[in-house]
Amino acid sequence: MTDKKQIVPFSLRDAPALIETIFPSQKVSVEAYKEQMAGSGKTLTPLGSFWKGRKPLILNKACILGCLLPTTSNLKRDLEIYEKLMGMDDESFVVRFSKRPRIQEILSKVKIDNIYDYFKIPPGFALPISSPFNISDYENMDISWREDITELERRKIEAKALPSLSYKEKVSNSKRPEEVISIIHNHIWQDVNQHLGTNAYSFPELVEQLGVMRFGHRPRVGDTFAGSGQIPFEAARLGCDVYASDLNPIACMLNWGSFNIIGCSNEKRVLLENKQKILIHKIQSEIENLGVEVNNEGLVAKVFLYCFEATCPQTGWKVPLLPSLVISKPRTGKLINVIAKLVPDNINKRYDIVIVNGVSNDELMSAEKNGTIRSETRGQDTYMVHSVNGVEYRTKISTLRGDYRNTNGSTENKLRLWGKSDFIPKQDDIFQERLYCIQWNRPKKSGKGDDFEFRAVTPDDVIREQIVKDYIAEHIIDWQSKGWIPDMRIEVGGPPRYQGLDLIRARGWTYWHHLFNPRQLLVAGLVNKYSDAEEGVKRFV
Repeated sequence: MTDKKQIVPFSLRDAPALIETIFPSQKVSVEAYKEQMAGSGKTLTPLGSFWKGRKPLILNKACILGCLLPTTSNLKRDLEIYEKLMGMDDESFVVRFSKRPRIQEILSKVKIDNIYDYFKIPPGFALPISSPFNISDYENMDISWREDITELERRKIEAKALPSLSYKEKVSNSKRPEEVISIIHNHIWQDVNQHLGTNAYSFPELVEQLGVMRFGHRPRVGDTFAGSGQIPFEAARLGCDVYASDLNPIACMLNWGSFNIIGCSNEKRVLLENKQKILIHKIQSEIENLGVEVNNEGLVAKVFLYCFEATCPQTGWKVPLLPSLVISKPRTGKLINVIAKLVPDNINKRYDIVIVNGVSNDELMSAEKNGTIRSETRGQDTYMVHSVNGVEYRTKISTLRGDYRNTNGSTENKLRLWGKSDFIPKQDDIFQERLYCIQWNRPKKSGKGDDFEFRAVTPDDVIREQIVKDYIAEHIIDWQSKGWIPDMRIEVGGPPRYQGLDLIRARGWTYWHHLFNPRQLLVAGLVNKYSDAEEGVKRFV
């Protein structure tokens, strides 16, 4: 057993970083694309799939390691070591491919001086001493690896039998490195330590030692606008000390989840999953008791679509404010075009909203262009547009709001400012809210899974909607006092691009809970109610 090498602080302080000198950008790009195309299979997407700034974890890993690793006089070896750490070398692809090379493939491709040093041959059979050779005569022979051949020895041999493919083809036919993270790097540490002068047998050990050699301490990574947490998560997984923050509370929540859910131990994750199942069961039971998500046919609602509705000052008609009449566009061959049609109700001076499934592409395009909210060109005034008896009426949205210029030069309007206990519009508010479509799930007639169907709102749906409103009206003050739903005011001031004042001017909303409809407040309140009751379950308001 050899003595451990001495790690000398600051010994790499003046060494150029590998990323400054040599960097396999094409290979990293291919790996990053592979990860991005994984969709919901990516490591952090279960916490929040929609996040525009999500950077590939493997790109973060590439950059962090590239900044820590030094370059030496042997650039070729520097690159080889880096690719081993990134899981880009042939021995890593042995375990990244879904199927490892068969022994018959190895004997027909790989040069081995004495195959009996590695393989067991059935008694009574004989093979050539060395390979490669024509294996066709021995295809059905039961050849196996010797028990004394280690995994690392086997991997070296198998790497030589991999198919001759471009790097892009290799990646497209293999798993991502993090999908086999527990075994992919087993073969690299002897070469890594010999080249870098380290004593590491894991990434945290290597990163700490390189940090001491370069900075005198374990590397520290700070991300002041961390977003969904891709950079700090990967930095922490590599073994860096990490500091992350963001102005966006959703980003902070995702970062907390990255470290405490995705990054937790297997034991803690099992415990957390069990607590989550209990929590979901309690919430679902209460919603089922209310009877607000299942119709008279036993179908379960998946999506509720709402719109604002305003009274046209020229006609007195109530007009749903819909930028588009498209409900659903097909993205696969199993889906159909779904649109909404406005049917005039001359007696009540309003529009019934009829949902039409399976329309033609031409009808879909027409529905996309002919919503009731239109702007001629980008940046121009927005109008409410509708027709009565063939006559088209246009009213500026600013006119509906009653915008006017105050004596001090500021813009005001006639919208009522909502109060702390408000969660739906009052009857005389300019903008009303209307449920106009529901997506229902139904079990497939054959096979597993569900089919779905968009339907217009029925009188029974309106009754169920009122149950939710009544429930929130009964509990909102209590839930706000306990912190189960928001009760914070929307601040008027704030940094650039802050939209608090815009929300007040455009809708009259003054508290953050005004941004959510009653069903959303119901779910949020129940989640936090039962999270408080369930010890160890993190909640957010």
